[in-house]
Amino acid sequence: MLISKELSFFRISGEFLIEGTHDAEIVDKLKPEEGETVITKKRWSSFFQTELNLIMRRQCIDTLVIGGVQTPNCMRATFTDAISLDYDVIVLEDDTASNSKDVQKANLIDMQNMGRRNLKVNKVMEILNNV
Repeated sequence: MLISKELSFFRISGEFLIEGTHDAEIVDKLKPEEGETVITKKRWSSFFQTELNLIMRRQCIDTLVIGGVQTPNCMRATFTDAISLDYDVIVLEDDTASNSKDVQKANLIDMQNMGRRNLKVNKVMEILNNV
């Protein structure tokens, strides 16, 4: 049985991923600069029903760096899709968060066991500055 769009989990749960709603707006400090590509996320994974994979492939990008909040939800879904699509994935261990330290630790360990690299923001910035 298909559930109507109005009754979907994402609408019931506060529309936090629905384009055009307040909670889906880009915060000022992260607003894209002119010419930057913007991907509108539709669900937890940044790859689900978006052109992210196509855009990354066209630009010959093979590594994805992930940071943000709710590691067990959006970050983990994006991570899982990325490794399934054969990307090298780096999770920013000091730029991620969960509702509790135990949940965070468990998710980071699980993702490490699935093949993620574990780096801090300053290490990634050092690498990027040397490219």
